[in-house]
Amino acid sequence: MLLGFSSTTPAIAESEDSQSAVTECPGYADHLRIARAYLERSDRRNALFELKQARELLRECQAEEESENALASRATWHHAS
Repeated sequence: MLLGFSSTTPAIAESEDSQSAVTECPGYADHLRIARAYLERSDRRNALFELKQARELLRECQAEEESENALASRATWHHAS
């Protein structure tokens, strides 16, 4: 039973990361919805384009978050000195 639980843990973590990306990165979910719609019409070319757009937007959001975290960390460090 423990083995079954441990094998699902990464999926849960990935799901939480995906949910976070959807809520913290405006537009990301829209690209995913559009890609799904293209796939339902068997339009793989446009679906792939939308998925690439979603990935690029997610990278930009992650870079912004890392930058904000670094600035906050530096501000805290200087304030504590």
